[in-house]
Formats: sequence, structure tokens, C-alpha cells
Amino acid sequence: MSGPQADTTWKQLATFAFLAGSFFIAFIYENNSWGTPTPDKVLATFQGNQMSFDLTAITLGIATAAGIAFFAILGTRLRPGNNGLSLAAAILFSIGISVFAFSTVIFVAILNAVANLGAAANSTEAIFEAAVWYNAYQTIGYFGEALSGLGLILVGSLMWKSKIYPNWLAIVCFIGGIGGFVSIVGVLDIINGVALLILIFGAGVISIRNRDRSVHSVSLK
Repeated sequence: MSGPQADTTWKQLATFAFLAGSFFIAFIYENNSWGTPTPDKVLATFQGNQMSFDLTAITLGIATAAGIAFFAILGTRLRPGNNGLSLAAAILFSIGISVFAFSTVIFVAILNAVANLGAAANSTEAIFEAAVWYNAYQTIGYFGEALSGLGLILVGSLMWKSKIYPNWLAIVCFIGGIGGFVSIVGVLDIINGVALLILIFGAGVISIRNRDRSVHSVSLK
């Protein structure tokens, strides 16, 4: 791919990279603002931090949409000679991050519904229901991270073979992918998140540089 089409692809990749990265950072900030409450304290935590919970779901939703677009376009840059692997990487990551986002959005929506029950929101049944959905949200979220982690590992293998991205970015994908995959049985999801941010912003910066080179090459012709 060369010329104006390549220029457009690099521009789109950079745009979605910085959009996904920015909203993912916003999600991390909002998510950490209400911490990790014990199941029996979830409803009380939500009632005191409802805006942060809502913003957690909103920012993650936007970051997910932009992230899926980013990985779809990234796949087109890594695809030559690796169509099957590139498609598998995009599908695994997209399903994984969608599952994670879905669990978060549903969890926050249910907490909003429970909190709007009035006096009944402080009942034992309401607290128990919130705790059940909190555990479900965490379990489903870990499963989503595991799938996206596998996708990152495949992206890393594609990057390692390509001449477009540096090997250190592929290593970041490997580390983040392993962190995401094993987070289902541990607490290594932070590694997955950090690696994902480095990948997104790193690929975004490289895309801008490659776009400038593409424009310069076209101008010379």
C-alpha cells in the first residue's frame, strides 16, 4: 500500500490510537477513583461515587469502540503474508475488550437501577444483589482480559515479523498479552493495561512518522 491510500491509513491509525489511548486513561482514572470495594460494600461505594461509576462505563465504552477500530486498521498494516493470523488477532482482541466493556456497562447499569429503588436500595436483598453482580462483573471481566491478552500476543508475533514496527513494541505486546491472559487467575491485569497503552500510543506516534514519510515520498514523485 502506497501513495494517498497509505497516507489515509496511517492517519486513521494515529487518530484512533490517540482517541482510544486518551479515553482508556480516563477510564483507568475513573475506575481507580472508587477503588476495589468488598462485595458487601459495593452498593454503598456506588451511592457515594455514582458519577465516577457512570464515567467509568462511558469512557470504557468509547475507548473500546476506538480500540477495536485501531486494531482493525493495525491488522491491515501487519496483514501481508499473515492474513489468518492478523484476522485472529483482531477478532480475539475485539471480542475480549468487548466482553470486558459489556460486563462493566451492565454492572454499572444494574447498580443504577438498584440505587433508584428508594428506601429498598439499602435492604439486605439489594446489597446482596449488588454483590452478586459485582462478582459476575469481575469474573466476566477477567475472561475478557484473557481473550484480549491472547490477541495482544498474536499482534506481538506479527509485529516481530514486520519491518514497520520496532521489536521492543512487539515485546511490550508479549508482556501485556501474558499479563492479560493470566489475570484470570491473578492480579496482573495492570501489566495488560500498561502494555496496551504503550502499544496504542507507540503505534500512534510511529503512524504519524510513517505518514509524514509517505507524504514526502509522494511529493518527490
